[in-house]
Amino acid sequence: MRWAALGSAFAALPALILLVLTMGGCELTQRFAISAVAERTPLGLYRLPPGREDLDREAFVWLTIDDGPSGHTRELLEIMAEHEATATHFVHTDHVDDPSVLHDLQVAGHNLGHHMPSDRDWSGDTEDAFFHGFKESHCMLAAYGDVYSGNFRPPLGLINEETMLPALRHMGHQSPSPFVLASFIPWDAGGLTETRWGPLNRLLA
Repeated sequence: MRWAALGSAFAALPALILLVLTMGGCELTQRFAISAVAERTPLGLYRLPPGREDLDREAFVWLTIDDGPSGHTRELLEIMAEHEATATHFVHTDHVDDPSVLHDLQVAGHNLGHHMPSDRDWSGDTEDAFFHGFKESHCMLAAYGDVYSGNFRPPLGLINEETMLPALRHMGHQSPSPFVLASFIPWDAGGLTETRWGPLNRLLA
């Protein structure tokens, strides 16, 4: 019986490790994985070289924030203003309950990027359905003038060239340059993490 209990404990060990990682969130998982990934694909990660004081005046990072606006957007604006930083906010237009948030981003000098109406896989939609969704978001964001960069980031980074590229070209995207991919190791759960209960979001991620 003692050996059986010990065996059960060992059998539960992977689940326990998974639980610990879940409680720590996706960030912890990435910290463990990033060193191994850097060795296999070094060009996927960018680091500023240490000891280069001459870079201080010129070094920059293009910061992007996905899936906004959210209940944290104005808090982000305050934090970024303290550090004199701006970003391109890739907007899901279905998330825009209060258009004044986009106005606040505009006034603060941030840019708006196109991230479709909702956070889901659009690559399985027909060409007409994708075009309708793309145009809906494009028209809303275009009302904000030059702060709408026109850059498009497909949700989940999924592109279906057959159904999506004709619509993108029709709307003026003639080259690969406006298509901005997400982070190198995003651990993106694709909308599953948008429940109202934080711990469940971490588990789903």
